[in-house]
Amino acid sequence: MKAFFVFLCTGFLLFHCSSSEESYSSNSYNTYYNKLYNYSYYTTSKNPISDFPVLVGDKAFLELKLMSERDQIPYTSSIATEELINSIPYHYDFEEEGGPLQVYTETSASPFDKKKVVSLIALKTKSKNVVEVKIPPRNLVIVADTSGSMSGDLRIGLLKKTLKDLSHTLNEKDVFSLISFESEAKILIKELNGKESMVLQKSIAALEANGGTNAWPAIQLAYKIARSLHEPNQYTKIIFATDGDFGGVNEKEFYTLIAKEKKAGIEFSVLGYGVESNNKVMDTLIEKGLATCNYIQTETIARSSLFKEVLSPYSLSLKDLKVSLEFNPKLVKLHRLIGFEKNYVYKKPVPNELPGDYTVSTFYEMLIDETSTEKELFKIKLNYMENNGNLGSIQKNVYKDTNSAFDKSADFRFALGVAGFGMFLNRYPITDAVDYNLVIHLMQDALDYDPQSYRSELFKIVLKYRNMQ
Repeated sequence: MKAFFVFLCTGFLLFHCSSSEESYSSNSYNTYYNKLYNYSYYTTSKNPISDFPVLVGDKAFLELKLMSERDQIPYTSSIATEELINSIPYHYDFEEEGGPLQVYTETSASPFDKKKVVSLIALKTKSKNVVEVKIPPRNLVIVADTSGSMSGDLRIGLLKKTLKDLSHTLNEKDVFSLISFESEAKILIKELNGKESMVLQKSIAALEANGGTNAWPAIQLAYKIARSLHEPNQYTKIIFATDGDFGGVNEKEFYTLIAKEKKAGIEFSVLGYGVESNNKVMDTLIEKGLATCNYIQTETIARSSLFKEVLSPYSLSLKDLKVSLEFNPKLVKLHRLIGFEKNYVYKKPVPNELPGDYTVSTFYEMLIDETSTEKELFKIKLNYMENNGNLGSIQKNVYKDTNSAFDKSADFRFALGVAGFGMFLNRYPITDAVDYNLVIHLMQDALDYDPQSYRSELFKIVLKYRNMQ
């Protein structure tokens, strides 16, 4: 599964939502779920511009898989539709272009409503050879949760494997520290040169899960060490490894601290082992653009998350991407973005920093004026800055296509089926036509490209839930 991150774009976002937030929890599945906000259509004559976040998490598939294994139907808002769409690898036929960014679009009649059309927009950054990337000195402060709730192979066991892999990436230019915490915080290694990675490996092997959870002292210690090390042109990051329990942390104070230190050049990331624990803090960190958060259940995901946190910052493809869609009011009456149900109103554009070889997929559904002779649905405008400071832009016109979705590419059909599944799970009040049979119909003949077996696994989950219903 590809790595993941989160932010957004130009203009003003057209997401309108309540100022209050509601959370839902279950004793059998201790995760907090935000109230759904964004599923409304917007009138093009009044709101012709739309943006969408291009950095999307991918934890939804793992959460859904865990629920399925427990024979549990997901709660409303527990599965983010955009994350579920982007959990699946796709093989789009991107046009070859000279710049670092590629765009793919595909449009059809909406299978969810015959009066509407639906458009897929996929963006991809070109990959860079990490071997050729000049890696600056790195200051890494690792904070390991060793509380009792971290016990088990998929938590402390997988954490130890991940940190051992991390130790192999260190070199003589790097400085690393290791802090563990349960009821108390302990500095196990302080400011050691990267060539002493064997010391880190020995400390990692000795980690054991035991005791309560008090994360705040460990976080404060980590920032104290990071501040003492950070210099211009160096990469300083705190890697916080946990099962998602931020016991002892005042959330408001925590977010303020991360925002302040981020401005000073100190990054924060979370490696979350096990999606069962409270992920409200991690989701908020993502939504606010304060940190990257990784939900880890397997060694494969652990390795890709490690690559993202330790290596991919140096293979950054775009430092700033601004996205804008301009809908044609002469053809498009209403439009809505599928997914992002839990996002808040964004008051101002937030720059997107994208790694190399990153792909994001999103859908818009539109009600069109059938009497109009116009062909253009909308324009996509992309403005970006490369890591070397070069500026670039792309504009693409997307035209009406009312052919059936079932006649489109396999990637389009499967992604649209996933979108429909997400809407169905989240009980969209405007999608009465979506049901399991429609989702299955869209997915069943689009399973051939499946490098990590995610498509076939997800398809089996859909079948299982239909039978459970």
